[in-house]
Formats: sequence, C-alpha cells, structure tokens
Amino acid sequence: MATPSTHLLLIAIDAYPDQRDQLRGCANDIVAIHDALLPHLDARRTTTRVLASPHQDTDFPLTIDAPATATNIRTALAELERIVEAGDRVILHYSGHGLRRMYRSKGHDQAHYASERLLPVDFRTDRRHEISDRELNTALARISARCPNVTLILDCCHSAGAARDPGAADPESRPRYVEADELVEMGAPDEVIEPDFAPERAVGDGELALAAATASAETKAAPLVLAACMAQELAREGRGPGGQVMGKLTEALTTVLGALSKADFQRRIWRELWPKILTRVTGQHPRVYGPSERRLFSVHTGAGAGDLLVEAQPAAATQADTVQRFDVHSGRRFGITTGTRIAVYDPESQTRVGVLIVERSEDHRAQAVRDPAGPVFPFPEFSRCSVLRYAAPQLEVRILGELDAEIRAKLEEDGNIELVDPRTPLAEAGAGELRLVADRDTWVLWDDDHGPPTRDMPELFRCQTADIPALLAHALRHQAPIRLAQQCSERAGLLTMRMLDATEVTTPQDHDGPELPIEPERGHYRVAHHHPFVVEVRNHTLRELEVTVLVSESSGTVLHLDAAVLPAGSKHLFWLNGELGAPLWLDGPSGLERFVAIGTERREADLSQLATAESFAEAISAGRAGKRNVGGARKRACKQSPLWVAAVATIHGG
Repeated sequence: MATPSTHLLLIAIDAYPDQRDQLRGCANDIVAIHDALLPHLDARRTTTRVLASPHQDTDFPLTIDAPATATNIRTALAELERIVEAGDRVILHYSGHGLRRMYRSKGHDQAHYASERLLPVDFRTDRRHEISDRELNTALARISARCPNVTLILDCCHSAGAARDPGAADPESRPRYVEADELVEMGAPDEVIEPDFAPERAVGDGELALAAATASAETKAAPLVLAACMAQELAREGRGPGGQVMGKLTEALTTVLGALSKADFQRRIWRELWPKILTRVTGQHPRVYGPSERRLFSVHTGAGAGDLLVEAQPAAATQADTVQRFDVHSGRRFGITTGTRIAVYDPESQTRVGVLIVERSEDHRAQAVRDPAGPVFPFPEFSRCSVLRYAAPQLEVRILGELDAEIRAKLEEDGNIELVDPRTPLAEAGAGELRLVADRDTWVLWDDDHGPPTRDMPELFRCQTADIPALLAHALRHQAPIRLAQQCSERAGLLTMRMLDATEVTTPQDHDGPELPIEPERGHYRVAHHHPFVVEVRNHTLRELEVTVLVSESSGTVLHLDAAVLPAGSKHLFWLNGELGAPLWLDGPSGLERFVAIGTERREADLSQLATAESFAEAISAGRAGKRNVGGARKRACKQSPLWVAAVATIHGG
C-alpha cells in the first residue's frame, strides 16, 4: 500500500489590477499557514502548489507555481481530483476577496437567491471568472469522493450589502469583499454565468463554507471548513501582534497551531482548539462547518456530535497531586454537576472501558477523575464519552396506570429519573414533567405540549411496556433544549423569537414578512406542510450574544438549525442551513415542532452537543438490540449567571 501523501493548495491574491480591490495580507496568510504546517508534515510525502498574486514589492518566500487566475484555480482543483488517493490529506487555503450576488427568479414566485463567489485576480475581466459556491461544491465533492480527508480554510467575506462593518474602529483594517452589482434577474443570456446555473437549482446556494461542508454529504465524507466570518459579516485583514498585515482568521489560526507540540498536533481535534481561535479574533465571528470532531487536518473517528468531549490533562512532573484529571467540555448548564458519572468507551469497539466522576463543575466546563472504586484503565485516545448517571435526577415522570413491577424497579434504580407521586395535583407539577399514560396494551408519553391525542394536542410517542426504559432514556436527550430554556424563564423577553411567513421574499437579509397565524388557546403557530417560513430572533439585551437555534422535533430528533452572533438590540433571520433566502418548511406526520433559541455571551459554549439525529423509534430499536444510547441529555443548571437567555416557539404542522 502506498504511503499517504499531503497535498497543499495555497491561494492568495493581494495585487488585484483595480486599485480599489487591492489587499495587503493575503500573501502573508499563506506563508504563515505554510510555516505553521511544515514542521508537522513529512516533506518527502508533501506536495505544495502555490497560486499567488502578491504585490511586486512583497518579499514572498514561497515558490509561485502560477498566478491566482480563475483558470489556474480551476486547473489546480481538477488536478487534485485526479491525483489524490484514499488515504491522502488535502489542505486548501484561500485568502482574497469574496462576493455575494443576489438573484431573482423570473418565475411566478419572484424568489430571491444568494450565490457566493471567490474572486480570482482576473475576476473583473469576465464574470465567468468568478468561482461560485456551486462550482466549489462540485470540485470538493469530487475530491472528497476519492479522499475524505479534506480541510478548506476560507479567509474571505461571504456577504456584500447585508454585511455590517465590524472593523471600522481599526484604521488599518479593511474588508475582503467587493461590492456586488445590482440584483440580477436569472434567465437573461448574459447573466447566466455558469453553464449549469438554473433557477430551480438556486435554492440552497448559500454561504460558501456551509455549502462546501455539505458538498459530499452523499459520500459521508464532508470536508471540514473553517470560515473567517458569518454570512452577514465582513472578513477583515489588519496588522497583527507580529506587525504583519494578515487576515484575522489566519493570524489566530496560525498562532494557535504554532503553540502546539508535535504530539498535540497529532492528537488534538478542532472542537478542542476552536474556542482558543475564537478568543483571538475580534470584530468578526469565524465559524467551523463539518465534522469538528476530526483531528487537525486529519480524519477522526472518535467523539461524535452527541458525545461529551473529554480531554485528559497532561501530567505535570512538578505536580504534587499525582491523580490524573480530565477536562469535560460541558458543565452545570448541561446538568454536569459534581458527582456526575461519565462512561468512557473505546472508539473502535464501542465497549465501556471505565468511568470518570466529576469533582468540580463550572458554568460550561467541568473536571473529572477516574472512579477510585473502579478498575484502573488507560484513557483511550479519541475516546467516546457519555453521561452514565447524573448527580441528581434529570427527568420527572408521572406514571398514570399500573406499571409492570420489574419495569418500575428499573426506573426507580435509574438515578437520572425521578418518579413523581401520581397523587400530586397536576397543578403542582414542575415545568417539563413527563407523563406516561397507560392506554390498553401500550403506554403514551405526554409532556407540557403533548397530551391526550386530539387534533390540537397530539401525543408525543407510544410504546410497549418493555420499551419504556429506552423511551425515557431518549426523552432525556429530546427534552434537553426545552429544559435549558426553562432555566432562563426569569429573564423572559430579553430574547424573542417569531415565525415569519416566507411566501414572498424580496430582501432576504431584511425580510419582515407577516407572522404565521397563532392558535389563540395554546399560543402555538399553525402552518401547513411545505408552507415556507423563516425564524426571526431579536436580542433585547445590551450585550452581544451568540444565539443557537435548536428544534426538538416530534419524531424525537433534535436539530441544530444554526448559530449566529447578535449585537445588542439587533435581530437575525435564521434561514435553512444559514442560506440567505432559503426558507424552512415542515413535512412528515402532523405534530408539534418546538424551536428553542438560546443566547449566551460565552462564545466557547458549544450548544450543538444537544443535537441528536436519533428518533424515538430508533432509540427503542437500539434498546431492543442492547446497544448503548450514545450521548446524554443536558438539563438544569445554575440560574445565577446573567449570560444566558432563551426563547421558545412551538409550531403545529399539518
């Protein structure tokens, strides 16, 4: 078998012919990323291709293979597709201008769509020299089909007129974007700028990074994409601490990578390092798309999106305390309190190898040690971890009916569940209490929104008696976003959410369509299947918040819709997959879909850990097969912190 190779494709454009477009830090970016990676790569198995257009007065130390023209970039991408092999590693870095073009369909809907573009050095000579998100998607999908280990770094803007200017206070800072032309109506011969561009395929042409990260979904080999800013922002370059002009993302990334030892570079994963990168970037909000559990510039088969991220602390030779400790990237906000027991699984066999016990917990992180009463075990590299038992019950369940004694005993022994005395008046029930109701030979699960099955109040799920433990174990995860939002009820109104009709959208970045109809009795939105809508969230605080929108779906899955940074007093529209103008809609069986918006000042808090792709039915099937329920729910946390606010909206579809 051939030894795997590393392929670097570094693209930088400073010397755009038009003086209005010229930049100063892009060439420095690719030199910095090259120098940061070089110590960790096998030079004998690394090929580097540099497409650069630096200024003539620039002392550029890398050998330039060709200018960064559209033809040369396309040729380099095609060459990668031809030469890469399954075990190889591909790293692409683009520093230059980005552009968003808005299109309006000439069809009856007059819908607006966005298309993001990379701008090669010769982009002004012919609009066909712009490299669209679709073209980039196609190239990455083809490369990823041959080699799943692909990392793309985009240090450019992904927005035009909708962007705010976060760097105005820095006189040496400038954005990496070019003002787009006026709205283009699709269909005119001279405005169709790539052969396969058609209005019916324009839906979903969204932010470059997000589109690239999902380009190879059908091959389950999506690239990991690091984007310099959010869709509505400008990516900027400026003079960094070292005195050189660089892109803010690249400066932060290379600084963090440069501090890693060879061992750390091999074992670290992006999800661990990303908070350190974020703290070094001001005025814009970089995003990571794709499998953030992946090792740096590598493939990672360890922790998944539903798992707890646990990292072994390095042993200190001078440390008097010889007990090894472990950092848990979760905390009280997610129910991880002192005494919580965390199961550790081997990443390959998925068998449990040991248990950790949390000894100290903070708002969004915790520290654990090995269970002193358990066997001594080596902590597996890239292990998978999930909550085995919380320190306190996390789910209140009221049993209404005669339950099998053996099943009841299992529930009473489960430290994560508290059985409520059925004689307690319902008026005294705590928020979020679940009810398990006997109905002939089955049991029906109700909660605050689901009850006796009627048109206006559908049931949540129905199962056989033997499946009750698996059902409630999954309910821990399904209810987690709702429970987290309930903590913030004392700050009601500081974050608000509305569902807006998106049938007619003229300006997707500022859409203010009518609100969906609201059922007067229960306050739920009512919407027909396949009716387009968009989620509007407003930040009424005096602080900048990172807002994550999750959806607890009636099927039992929890969807991570998107995240965005909202300045004080601002609003944001959450479109499908973050793609400007792409509406959401409901399909499948009628039911209640609960949208939860969580806002926090803690940018390092990863709320995507609450998501789960497993439904109630799948959880029960896994329980019958004796498989473990990977990942845990996160419930209540301290209410003292002023940094967390929430809003909940329920949509009744059907």
